[in-house]
Amino acid sequence: MKSISVILFNAWTGLCAIALAEQTHLLTGEALSFGPLEGFVFGGALFAYNIIRRDPLPRLLAWAFGALALVCLVNLPRYTQAAAVVPFVAWGLYYGALGFVNVRLRTIAYLKPATVALVWAWVTVLLPLSSGQWVSALVLFAGRVAFLFALAFACDVCDAPLDTKHGLDTLAVRLHGKPSLRLIDTALALSAGCVAINWLLGNYPATISATLIVTLIVAAFLLRLIFSARIDARVQKATIDGVMLLQFVALWIVTRV
Repeated sequence: MKSISVILFNAWTGLCAIALAEQTHLLTGEALSFGPLEGFVFGGALFAYNIIRRDPLPRLLAWAFGALALVCLVNLPRYTQAAAVVPFVAWGLYYGALGFVNVRLRTIAYLKPATVALVWAWVTVLLPLSSGQWVSALVLFAGRVAFLFALAFACDVCDAPLDTKHGLDTLAVRLHGKPSLRLIDTALALSAGCVAINWLLGNYPATISATLIVTLIVAAFLLRLIFSARIDARVQKATIDGVMLLQFVALWIVTRV
């Protein structure tokens, strides 16, 4: 049952990643699509999070979803295939899976949440777009990094008691209480600033900009509620991931009204 619950939680994370990728389509005025890219994002997420586990069931399913991600990747444009190398290398550096490089980014306090944010932003902003759109999406990318840093760090805050117990050095362990909240609020404020820049540049209409900023404010309050909830850390982190889905749904509703 434990192995199955781990897989279900990671499947939820994969669905939230798809929501962010589709949010990029909404923000660039494109139609939602459900094809090879979404299969790659979902399968890749389940592979990345489960292949490191020791239990046989998660590892077996990780290889199955990894195969799904590979099949989907083959059916994507060449520039997307080339860009997909970046998250793969980052994953290897994060877990120390690249034997020729003696580094594990997840053991470096400041780089742990930053790496997660950069990889997720890369996958959910750049991969859904054509290569010709990448330069114009740089502000969107920066805002997505800041948003995802807030969520990644929030997940680390949930894990802080367990990390402290095992003597793990993370940024969330170093910061306690209000400093952690200030860092999260700063990241969300930076994301809101990027939204404002895109509005000033004429990339976002006022309704889209207002919706994004409201969801960022709501996220700040939701994260505080999640931290205070007396629930399992995995449930807390799954709820934090749900903030991504919340933002997508809010944008989808606004674009349809």
